[in-house]
Amino acid sequence: MNQLDATLAALADPTRRKVIELLRERPRPAGELAQAVRMSAPALSRHLRVLRASGLVHAESGDADARVRLYALRREPFTDLQSWLDQVQAFWAEQLGSFRDHVERVASSAERSSTEYLPDGRSPGESGGRCEPAGRPNPAGDDTEDSAEDGVEGDAEDGVKDRAEDGAGGGR
Repeated sequence: MNQLDATLAALADPTRRKVIELLRERPRPAGELAQAVRMSAPALSRHLRVLRASGLVHAESGDADARVRLYALRREPFTDLQSWLDQVQAFWAEQLGSFRDHVERVASSAERSSTEYLPDGRSPGESGGRCEPAGRPNPAGDDTEDSAEDGVEGDAEDGVKDRAEDGAGGGR
């Protein structure tokens, strides 16, 4: 496992991220960290072991008591992580920039083609500000609606009658 993988694996756990946040303020002894994250000392010890193995923290002896180990952050793994994140961010910035350029080209192409007009004076895609229902318009102007489920003019019943009168009813 390379350094970046070890860093990301160690930071995958929320308890270890909380420990990192606490250590950003200042170096701390394990007991203080355990109390701050509300965890037993043996349980926190396992998390500290992962953080040490990944190189994110190191332990040093305290000045007053050599038995007390102070845990502190190491700069290098975070610098490497930031460098990798900068590369990923640059990739996405380039991708989004290319996408923006594409959208602008398509939009300007659409603007140029919108200068073409239909015979009734509207441009393509222009509805004239009103929505027409599918099917026939209602010339009577009343609230009755024509059947327009299939978009074909005329009533479905009329078509059945016409076929039956022509003898094309199919033997029904």
